[in-house]
Amino acid sequence: MNAPEEMVFDILNPALSARVYKGPVADSPDEGVFCLATGGQAPNSFFGQDPQQHKFKSAQIRVRSEKFKFKEGRDLTQSVWGLLKNAQPAGWIIVRMVNSDAIYLGRDAEDRHEWSINIIAEIIE
Repeated sequence: MNAPEEMVFDILNPALSARVYKGPVADSPDEGVFCLATGGQAPNSFFGQDPQQHKFKSAQIRVRSEKFKFKEGRDLTQSVWGLLKNAQPAGWIIVRMVNSDAIYLGRDAEDRHEWSINIIAEIIE
């Protein structure tokens, strides 16, 4: 089974100076990129009983920057956006952005800045 957060992690981890994590957003570190599968649309079967299906898997990428580093966090978020927008990961048909740009979520309880990027990745399984 191909998990979209694994695919996203494999794209981002070698390319970013920030730490990249799989799973929900953790309380620490202050700066990081977190990749989480969020479900997806219902699969489409090709021909009747064909066991292969065209699947649409979704993921959310959360970017967080330190308290007084809004610009650095925004720049990191734009780097993540660019890497995913142009990604052509092996085994996947396409990676599509759900929104026109990253969403600024505001500050968390510790006053750190957070952004969200949502994708849908298509695959045949």
